Amino acid sequence: MKRSEIVWTPDQLLAYLKAPRKHVPGVRMMFPGLADEKDRENVVAFLATLGQAPSPSPNAAMSQNALSPTRLQ
Repeated sequence: MKRSEIVWTPDQLLAYLKAPRKHVPGVRMMFPGLADEKDRENVVAFLATLGQAPSPSPNAAMSQNALSPTRLQ
């Protein structure tokens, strides 16, 4: 997956969650994907909550929205 250079936007995540092996060629993960569209939307919505800190913290500068475009390193 590191070599795919995918920028993980909500649309990219939805496509990946639907069919991981089709979305990222060469993926060997056994996860078959989520067939139900609502389930995929719920996962993306949940991930969006992970980047929202309830209050400022010393690590706030390093905290970013979970769905901001990110490349795997």
